[in-house]
Amino acid sequence: MSKLEELINKERFENFMAEHKAKKVCKILLTVGIITAVIAALYFMYRYFMQDDFDENEEDYDDDFDDDFFDDEE
Repeated sequence: MSKLEELINKERFENFMAEHKAKKVCKILLTVGIITAVIAALYFMYRYFMQDDFDENEEDYDDDFDDDFFDDEE
């Protein structure tokens, strides 16, 4: 009976370790997913709020350079 008990205990231990590894992998993937979601949300909020500043600066510089270039050719 001792060999049968050893096999049963070995099987229980292997099942326990497999479940433990699966839980560990799930926790790691969950943590990475949460961090990725937070970073993505912060990035899109940054892009949303900073969008107006970049558009205003581009419009100011375009007109100054184009007018001088065409006046010199005449």
